[in-house]
Amino acid sequence: MQVILTLPDYLSLSRIPLSVLFILSFSSSNQVGFAIAMIVVVICLFTDFADGYIARRYKIESLRGYMLDGLGDKAFYTAILITAVREGFTDILLCSLLIIRELSLYSLRVIQPENHLLKKLRTYSLVHAFFIRVYFLSFFVVTFLNLQKTETTQLLFWAQGLAWIALLVGMVGLGKQAKFMWLKETSLE
Repeated sequence: MQVILTLPDYLSLSRIPLSVLFILSFSSSNQVGFAIAMIVVVICLFTDFADGYIARRYKIESLRGYMLDGLGDKAFYTAILITAVREGFTDILLCSLLIIRELSLYSLRVIQPENHLLKKLRTYSLVHAFFIRVYFLSFFVVTFLNLQKTETTQLLFWAQGLAWIALLVGMVGLGKQAKFMWLKETSLE
């Protein structure tokens, strides 16, 4: 059986090599590397918007597309976190916990993609997404300001707090989803 990928599938998958390019190009000491990495960020944001828009617009939404979109998102999310650790913006513990949360959530979605609980727990995901995006933005702003030789100690402190809040909210949502899935499985026995 041959699998035919659609344009949205390719857009979702493009975030994987773009994630590698982000890691390789990002630099907190070189303006050109930083600029290239920021261009990659814009391209990734565009592909993340475009894959879903095109799939909905042309009615080619699929479970495969949903999974590939999540995979592309997780790859880029992880690339930013790895880079933040490498550049000394965050510590390895926080980074590891955030990545574990993402992989666990993705695993639960793969196990049960039609899970209607996701809609009920969407608030946790949205709050997590808000805080982690502000954290990522602060990483980029701090790096830009450091390249301009501007003091950023206070901003760095607040950024770390945002990441810990994102982790806390994300783990609570993940725990609720895992508990619901476990209860559902045990009730079927």
